[in-house]
Amino acid sequence: MTPHEMSDFIRIVDKTDRNLFQVMVVTWRRGPHSPSMRWKTVLELLKDLLLDAKTIHSIHTILANDLRFFRVCRQCNIRDLVGRFIEDNMCHSRAEENGVVF
Repeated sequence: MTPHEMSDFIRIVDKTDRNLFQVMVVTWRRGPHSPSMRWKTVLELLKDLLLDAKTIHSIHTILANDLRFFRVCRQCNIRDLVGRFIEDNMCHSRAEENGVVF
């Protein structure tokens, strides 16, 4: 996943008094063929703090490298959402290629 593609999974929500930084989280509560996606707020900053482009980029980079939300597959070397991994370091695509059936 490229940095540009990762921006689809990290967003800023503008509220009246604060900015919320959110990350997409994937869960599989309804079974192996039914992913559920939701936004999780991971950081709240008061509007009093001015967010320039450099600060926003830094926060985005920190979140993109946070192992609670994203991992890098050891086989294809692609960063993706944690919920799309079968193990800590193997994505679903590579797991299927290695014989895992979902």
